[in-house]
Amino acid sequence: MKASLLTITITFTLLLSTLGTPAQSADLAGAEKTAWRYMTSLLRGDVEMSFSLMDPRVLDQRKADIMQAYEFAKKQGKADEFKARFKNIENLDSALRLPAKQFFILMVKKDRNNAPAEHLQAMQETMVNVMGSRRINAETARVDLKITPPNSISETPQEEGLIMTLYQGHWKVVKNAK
Repeated sequence: MKASLLTITITFTLLLSTLGTPAQSADLAGAEKTAWRYMTSLLRGDVEMSFSLMDPRVLDQRKADIMQAYEFAKKQGKADEFKARFKNIENLDSALRLPAKQFFILMVKKDRNNAPAEHLQAMQETMVNVMGSRRINAETARVDLKITPPNSISETPQEEGLIMTLYQGHWKVVKNAK
């Protein structure tokens, strides 16, 4: 009797512990798909797609930080030095009036327009593979990626991680993991 009760208890415990697994795996599969799409679109030059996969709160905060630093530079009489950091943007003042997402799209597109063709070609040929993911908390996950550049650039793949968060029910990129 005790042995069968123990067997039933173990079976029931194992059953309960596996019930959550498919939902968690499917949920992390969404984070993995978003991370892969983000990195792939960024490398392929689909800047609009890559920024649409980022958490807009992060973009808003990063733009606010840039604006605050710019205002500080102006007060210090170093506005021209600050603007030099954004050398590919003709008019930083008007660019900063754009919504955050549009500002960063403009910035990256300008940088890409001035990049060497070989560099852009290498980015096109770079492979991205998901290595795994894990929950950090209920709304945050880490997705690990293997970035393999073409052999002409490097024979050594790099491992990168992205921190993801749930935003309005969808996984969005927050930042690179350290």
